[in-house]
Amino acid sequence: MPNNYVKFQVKSSGQWLNILNGGNANGTDACQGATPTTNNFQWELSDSAVAGWSLIQVRSSGLYLNIKNGGNSNGTVACQGILSDPSTAPDNFLWKIVPDSNHPGWSKIQVKSSNQFLNIYNGGTVNGTVACQGNTPTTDNFLWLQCEAKPPKKVTITMNILDCTSIFALPNGTRLTDAQANDWLSMEDDNRGGKENGNQSSFESVLNPGSEVTWQPKIASGGSNSGFADAITNITYESGSGANVLGPVTPVGNSGKVNATVFWTAIPPSGVDNEAYTIQFTLSKGGTTNTYYFDPKIKVDPSN
Repeated sequence: MPNNYVKFQVKSSGQWLNILNGGNANGTDACQGATPTTNNFQWELSDSAVAGWSLIQVRSSGLYLNIKNGGNSNGTVACQGILSDPSTAPDNFLWKIVPDSNHPGWSKIQVKSSNQFLNIYNGGTVNGTVACQGNTPTTDNFLWLQCEAKPPKKVTITMNILDCTSIFALPNGTRLTDAQANDWLSMEDDNRGGKENGNQSSFESVLNPGSEVTWQPKIASGGSNSGFADAITNITYESGSGANVLGPVTPVGNSGKVNATVFWTAIPPSGVDNEAYTIQFTLSKGGTTNTYYFDPKIKVDPSN
């Protein structure tokens, strides 16, 4: 059967809508959480009996998102509630997803009973901050990104080294120019990554929040590459190129590969921006090891 469940990420903190602690009781608060790996973060939308409005059901308990007791006050908490007959759901259980034209990909979530909007209380960034209704939806804590509830993809990014001899002739510590990288390197990954223009430095890998990522070097066989050994030794975030989305980078034994995990709270970049990272790699031959640097890109997309 197809997976009809979705997750909702809030723009202000990058956290995810869920039922607090996975509780099953009627009236348990909805809140934001940083690690959306359990069923209380998964939601199913279905048409209500009122045209244009939906029910939002949490997978963990089967209860429905609503504004507690149908309150109309700004700040009234959202919670899960029982519906004995969904076809007669009261207005505080009815929701509308409203795309935000100023923030492509993001939406507001409006409740019918008060016409207010689901948000994270006071724009809090703490794990467990409650969700509530609010009447002034002008800030990022009112913006939600809806994506399919599926495990994050594991992605392997490969830096193919085409000409070790030419790179090794450069001084230790050289950062490759576009012209050098275009001649001597070729980037690829196993998740349909690609170049945004003709330069290898424009190669962009698209990752999910929570993705486990492996970077590996690969020396092209034959020619002047004989006798070289390679390793990727670090991946470093380039300050000012968006937000850092990667956790600690760790080596994979002595394989020359490194791993990192994308933060669960990473959000897609604004506009066409993406995050630039530096690959630090080494080439060794004849007892000499040199370090070099190259700067491709990654982009977070929960829907990819």
